[in-house]
Amino acid sequence: MGKSKSRLFLCILALATVLNIALVMAPGIALGEGDGSDDIQLAETQSDGAWYEGESEDGLSRDLEYVSLPSPDEHSNVAYFDDWNDAAEGDWLVGVDVSEWNGTIDWETLSDYVDFAILRVGGSYEWSSECYGDEQFAHNASECERLGIPYGVYFYSTAVDAWDAAIEAEFVADALQGYSPQLPVFLDLEWVELSEPESAGILTEVARTFCGRMVVAGRLPGVYSSASWWEYLLTDPCFDQWAKWVAQYDGYCDVQCNCWQYDQHGDMPGFDWPVDLNVWFPHAA
Repeated sequence: MGKSKSRLFLCILALATVLNIALVMAPGIALGEGDGSDDIQLAETQSDGAWYEGESEDGLSRDLEYVSLPSPDEHSNVAYFDDWNDAAEGDWLVGVDVSEWNGTIDWETLSDYVDFAILRVGGSYEWSSECYGDEQFAHNASECERLGIPYGVYFYSTAVDAWDAAIEAEFVADALQGYSPQLPVFLDLEWVELSEPESAGILTEVARTFCGRMVVAGRLPGVYSSASWWEYLLTDPCFDQWAKWVAQYDGYCDVQCNCWQYDQHGDMPGFDWPVDLNVWFPHAA
Protein backbone atom coordinates (compact mmCIF):
# COMPACT_ATOMS: atom_id res chain seq x y z
CA MET A 1 0.00 0.00 0.00
CA GLY A 2 1.42 3.42 -0.99
CA LYS A 3 2.01 6.24 1.44
CA SER A 4 -0.98 8.26 0.22
CA LYS A 5 -3.29 5.27 0.60
CA SER A 6 -1.87 4.51 4.05
CA ARG A 7 -2.51 8.09 5.17
CA LEU A 8 -6.04 7.93 3.78
CA PHE A 9 -6.69 4.64 5.60
CA LEU A 10 -5.39 5.98 8.92
CA CYS A 11 -7.51 9.14 8.56
CA ILE A 12 -10.63 7.08 7.88
CA LEU A 13 -9.83 4.75 10.79
CA ALA A 14 -9.34 7.69 13.16
CA LEU A 15 -12.54 9.33 11.96
CA ALA A 16 -14.47 6.08 12.40
CA THR A 17 -13.15 5.75 15.97
CA VAL A 18 -14.23 9.28 16.85
CA LEU A 19 -17.68 8.76 15.38
CA ASN A 20 -18.06 5.46 17.21
CA ILE A 21 -17.19 7.09 20.53
CA ALA A 22 -19.65 9.90 19.81
CA LEU A 23 -22.44 7.44 19.05
CA VAL A 24 -21.78 5.48 22.25
CA MET A 25 -21.82 8.64 24.36
CA ALA A 26 -24.84 10.15 22.58
CA PRO A 27 -27.01 7.33 21.19
CA GLY A 28 -29.68 9.78 20.08
CA ILE A 29 -27.42 11.17 17.36
CA ALA A 30 -27.94 9.71 13.87
CA LEU A 31 -25.58 10.22 10.95
CA GLY A 32 -27.08 12.02 7.98
CA GLU A 33 -29.63 13.95 10.00
CA GLY A 34 -29.62 17.67 10.69
CA ASP A 35 -29.09 20.60 8.33
CA GLY A 36 -26.29 18.85 6.42
CA SER A 37 -23.63 21.37 7.34
CA ASP A 38 -21.61 18.78 9.27
CA ASP A 39 -22.43 15.73 7.16
CA ILE A 40 -19.45 13.59 6.20
CA GLN A 41 -19.40 11.25 3.18
CA LEU A 42 -16.92 8.41 2.99
CA ALA A 43 -16.17 6.28 -0.05
CA GLU A 44 -18.14 3.06 0.11
CA THR A 45 -18.03 -0.23 -1.76
CA GLN A 46 -21.00 -2.52 -2.15
CA SER A 47 -21.46 -5.93 -3.71
CA ASP A 48 -23.36 -4.49 -6.65
CA GLY A 49 -21.76 -1.09 -7.02
CA ALA A 50 -19.24 1.43 -5.82
CA TRP A 51 -18.39 5.08 -6.00
CA TYR A 52 -15.42 7.23 -5.14
CA GLU A 53 -15.39 10.83 -4.00
CA GLY A 54 -12.67 13.33 -3.26
CA GLU A 55 -9.51 14.62 -4.88
CA SER A 56 -6.69 12.08 -4.70
CA GLU A 57 -3.02 12.80 -4.09
CA ASP A 58 -2.26 11.22 -7.45
CA GLY A 59 -3.09 14.41 -9.32
CA LEU A 60 -6.42 13.55 -10.91
CA SER A 61 -7.87 16.36 -12.96
CA ARG A 62 -11.23 16.05 -11.23
CA ASP A 63 -12.99 14.04 -8.54
CA LEU A 64 -13.45 10.31 -8.92
CA GLU A 65 -17.14 10.51 -8.23
CA TYR A 66 -19.80 8.65 -10.19
CA VAL A 67 -17.54 5.65 -10.80
CA SER A 68 -20.37 3.16 -10.84
CA LEU A 69 -20.15 -0.60 -11.20
CA PRO A 70 -22.92 -2.30 -13.21
CA SER A 71 -24.71 -5.17 -11.55
CA PRO A 72 -23.69 -8.57 -12.99
CA ASP A 73 -27.27 -9.32 -13.99
CA GLU A 74 -27.64 -6.13 -16.04
CA HIS A 75 -26.42 -7.44 -19.37
CA SER A 76 -26.07 -5.14 -22.34
CA ASN A 77 -27.37 -6.09 -25.77
CA VAL A 78 -24.16 -7.20 -27.45
CA ALA A 79 -25.52 -6.23 -30.88
CA TYR A 80 -25.30 -2.64 -29.66
CA PHE A 81 -21.54 -2.88 -30.18
CA ASP A 82 -22.21 -3.37 -33.90
CA ASP A 83 -24.07 -0.12 -34.49
CA TRP A 84 -21.03 1.24 -36.32
CA ASN A 85 -21.44 -1.22 -39.23
CA ASP A 86 -24.21 -2.70 -41.33
CA ALA A 87 -22.59 -6.07 -42.00
CA ALA A 88 -24.76 -9.15 -41.95
CA GLU A 89 -24.45 -11.80 -39.27
CA GLY A 90 -21.72 -14.26 -40.27
CA ASP A 91 -19.63 -11.69 -42.13
CA TRP A 92 -16.07 -11.01 -41.04
CA LEU A 93 -14.78 -7.47 -40.82
CA VAL A 94 -11.00 -7.02 -41.01
CA GLY A 95 -9.12 -4.64 -38.75
CA VAL A 96 -5.80 -3.79 -37.10
CA ASP A 97 -4.80 -2.69 -33.62
CA VAL A 98 -1.92 -0.26 -33.36
CA SER A 99 0.20 1.76 -30.97
CA GLU A 100 3.23 4.04 -31.08
CA TRP A 101 5.35 0.93 -31.65
CA ASN A 102 3.93 0.77 -35.17
CA GLY A 103 5.48 4.14 -35.97
CA THR A 104 3.83 6.63 -38.29
CA ILE A 105 1.14 4.76 -40.21
CA ASP A 106 0.13 5.52 -43.79
CA TRP A 107 -3.58 5.64 -43.04
CA GLU A 108 -4.41 6.88 -46.53
CA THR A 109 -3.14 3.59 -47.98
CA LEU A 110 -4.43 1.46 -45.13
CA SER A 111 -7.97 2.78 -45.46
CA ASP A 112 -8.48 0.70 -48.60
CA TYR A 113 -7.74 -2.55 -46.76
CA VAL A 114 -9.40 -2.38 -43.35
CA ASP A 115 -12.92 -2.10 -42.00
CA PHE A 116 -11.89 -0.84 -38.56
CA ALA A 117 -8.97 -0.09 -36.26
CA ILE A 118 -8.33 -0.23 -32.52
CA LEU A 119 -5.85 2.35 -31.24
CA ARG A 120 -3.86 2.32 -28.03
CA VAL A 121 -4.76 5.42 -26.03
CA GLY A 122 -2.23 4.72 -23.27
CA GLY A 123 -1.36 2.53 -20.34
CA SER A 124 -0.20 2.52 -16.74
CA TYR A 125 3.19 1.90 -15.18
CA GLU A 126 3.66 -1.27 -13.14
CA TRP A 127 3.20 -1.03 -9.36
CA SER A 128 2.07 2.58 -9.52
CA SER A 129 -1.03 4.63 -10.24
CA GLU A 130 0.72 6.67 -12.91
CA CYS A 131 -0.67 6.58 -16.45
CA TYR A 132 0.92 7.51 -19.77
CA GLY A 133 -0.48 8.38 -23.18
CA ASP A 134 0.41 6.73 -26.46
CA GLU A 135 2.55 9.13 -28.49
CA GLN A 136 0.77 8.28 -31.74
CA PHE A 137 -2.81 8.26 -30.45
CA ALA A 138 -3.74 11.81 -31.45
CA HIS A 139 -2.37 11.29 -34.96
CA ASN A 140 -3.98 7.87 -35.39
CA ALA A 141 -7.38 8.97 -34.09
CA SER A 142 -7.39 12.12 -36.21
CA GLU A 143 -6.51 10.14 -39.33
CA CYS A 144 -9.22 7.57 -38.67
CA GLU A 145 -11.80 10.30 -38.24
CA ARG A 146 -10.57 12.17 -41.31
CA LEU A 147 -10.73 9.05 -43.50
CA GLY A 148 -13.91 7.64 -42.01
CA ILE A 149 -12.30 4.51 -40.55
CA PRO A 150 -14.38 3.25 -37.60
CA TYR A 151 -12.14 2.84 -34.58
CA GLY A 152 -12.04 1.88 -30.94
CA VAL A 153 -9.31 2.29 -28.35
CA TYR A 154 -7.53 0.20 -25.73
CA PHE A 155 -5.72 0.94 -22.49
CA TYR A 156 -3.02 -1.34 -21.08
CA SER A 157 -3.81 -1.80 -17.40
CA THR A 158 -1.61 -2.72 -14.44
CA ALA A 159 -4.23 -1.85 -11.83
CA VAL A 160 -4.26 -4.04 -8.72
CA ASP A 161 -7.43 -2.68 -7.12
CA ALA A 162 -10.50 -0.55 -7.81
CA TRP A 163 -8.72 2.65 -6.85
CA ASP A 164 -6.00 2.16 -9.47
CA ALA A 165 -8.66 1.18 -12.02
CA ALA A 166 -10.61 4.36 -11.28
CA ILE A 167 -7.48 6.44 -11.89
CA GLU A 168 -6.90 4.64 -15.19
CA ALA A 169 -10.50 5.12 -16.24
CA GLU A 170 -10.39 8.82 -15.43
CA PHE A 171 -7.22 9.16 -17.49
CA VAL A 172 -8.92 7.52 -20.47
CA ALA A 173 -12.07 9.61 -20.09
CA ASP A 174 -9.92 12.75 -20.21
CA ALA A 175 -7.82 11.51 -23.15
CA LEU A 176 -10.92 10.78 -25.26
CA GLN A 177 -12.45 14.22 -24.91
CA GLY A 178 -12.91 15.60 -28.39
CA TYR A 179 -12.74 12.18 -30.06
CA SER A 180 -15.63 10.00 -31.25
CA PRO A 181 -14.68 6.31 -31.40
CA GLN A 182 -17.52 4.18 -32.70
CA LEU A 183 -16.13 0.94 -31.27
CA PRO A 184 -15.69 0.15 -27.57
CA VAL A 185 -13.03 1.38 -25.19
CA PHE A 186 -11.19 -1.83 -24.32
CA LEU A 187 -9.47 -2.51 -21.01
CA ASP A 188 -6.33 -4.50 -21.87
CA LEU A 189 -5.84 -7.16 -19.19
CA GLU A 190 -2.66 -9.15 -19.75
CA TRP A 191 -0.16 -8.03 -17.12
CA VAL A 192 1.82 -11.13 -16.17
CA GLU A 193 1.81 -10.22 -12.46
CA LEU A 194 -1.94 -10.93 -12.40
CA SER A 195 -1.83 -14.23 -14.27
CA GLU A 196 -2.22 -16.51 -11.23
CA PRO A 197 -5.63 -18.01 -10.32
CA GLU A 198 -5.88 -15.93 -7.14
CA SER A 199 -5.91 -12.77 -9.30
CA ALA A 200 -9.38 -13.49 -10.72
CA GLY A 201 -11.10 -11.40 -8.07
CA ILE A 202 -8.73 -8.49 -8.58
CA LEU A 203 -9.28 -8.54 -12.34
CA THR A 204 -13.04 -8.59 -11.87
CA GLU A 205 -12.90 -5.60 -9.51
CA VAL A 206 -10.65 -3.70 -11.91
CA ALA A 207 -12.85 -4.42 -14.92
CA ARG A 208 -16.08 -3.49 -13.13
CA THR A 209 -14.61 -0.17 -12.03
CA PHE A 210 -13.07 0.75 -15.38
CA CYS A 211 -16.02 -0.33 -17.53
CA GLY A 212 -18.49 1.30 -15.14
CA ARG A 213 -16.67 4.60 -15.59
CA MET A 214 -16.76 4.23 -19.38
CA VAL A 215 -20.53 3.76 -19.24
CA VAL A 216 -20.88 6.94 -17.20
CA ALA A 217 -18.66 8.75 -19.73
CA GLY A 218 -20.96 7.65 -22.56
CA ARG A 219 -18.45 5.19 -24.03
CA LEU A 220 -18.97 1.57 -24.97
CA PRO A 221 -16.90 -0.65 -22.64
CA GLY A 222 -14.96 -3.76 -23.59
CA VAL A 223 -12.24 -6.05 -22.29
CA TYR A 224 -9.24 -7.53 -24.14
CA SER A 225 -7.28 -10.57 -23.01
CA SER A 226 -5.89 -13.92 -24.14
CA ALA A 227 -8.09 -16.96 -24.63
CA SER A 228 -6.51 -18.65 -21.60
CA TRP A 229 -7.30 -15.66 -19.36
CA TRP A 230 -10.88 -15.66 -20.61
CA GLU A 231 -11.13 -19.35 -19.78
CA TYR A 232 -9.54 -19.33 -16.32
CA LEU A 233 -9.53 -15.79 -14.90
CA LEU A 234 -12.18 -13.59 -16.54
CA THR A 235 -15.11 -15.82 -15.71
CA ASP A 236 -17.34 -13.58 -13.60
CA PRO A 237 -20.79 -12.99 -15.17
CA CYS A 238 -20.12 -9.25 -15.28
CA PHE A 239 -17.81 -9.75 -18.26
CA ASP A 240 -20.82 -10.77 -20.36
CA GLN A 241 -22.02 -7.16 -20.26
CA TRP A 242 -19.11 -5.80 -22.27
CA ALA A 243 -17.59 -6.38 -25.69
CA LYS A 244 -15.08 -9.21 -25.70
CA TRP A 245 -11.80 -9.00 -27.60
CA VAL A 246 -9.80 -12.22 -27.57
CA ALA A 247 -6.18 -12.92 -28.53
CA GLN A 248 -5.52 -16.42 -29.86
CA TYR A 249 -3.11 -17.36 -32.62
CA ASP A 250 -3.87 -21.02 -33.38
CA GLY A 251 -5.96 -20.40 -36.46
CA TYR A 252 -9.18 -20.56 -34.47
CA CYS A 253 -10.79 -18.88 -31.46
CA ASP A 254 -12.12 -20.91 -28.53
CA VAL A 255 -13.96 -18.00 -26.91
CA GLN A 256 -17.21 -16.57 -28.23
CA CYS A 257 -16.39 -12.93 -28.76
CA ASN A 258 -16.96 -9.74 -30.72
CA CYS A 259 -13.38 -9.28 -31.86
CA TRP A 260 -10.63 -11.84 -32.43
CA GLN A 261 -6.94 -10.91 -32.64
CA TYR A 262 -5.68 -13.78 -34.76
CA ASP A 263 -2.20 -12.69 -35.84
CA GLN A 264 0.59 -10.74 -34.13
CA HIS A 265 2.79 -10.56 -37.20
CA GLY A 266 0.42 -9.65 -40.00
CA ASP A 267 1.35 -7.96 -43.24
CA MET A 268 -0.78 -4.99 -44.23
CA PRO A 269 -0.22 -2.08 -46.67
CA GLY A 270 0.54 1.15 -44.84
CA PHE A 271 2.97 -0.43 -42.35
CA ASP A 272 6.73 -0.79 -42.48
CA TRP A 273 6.63 -3.56 -39.87
CA PRO A 274 4.31 -6.47 -38.95
CA VAL A 275 1.03 -5.50 -37.33
CA ASP A 276 -1.67 -7.19 -35.22
CA LEU A 277 -4.60 -8.39 -37.33
CA ASN A 278 -8.18 -8.80 -36.12
CA VAL A 279 -11.62 -9.79 -37.29
CA TRP A 280 -14.90 -8.47 -35.95
CA PHE A 281 -17.90 -10.82 -35.81
CA PRO A 282 -21.05 -8.73 -36.42
CA HIS A 283 -23.98 -9.40 -34.10
CA ALA A 284 -22.08 -11.89 -31.96
CA ALA A 285 -24.36 -13.34 -29.29
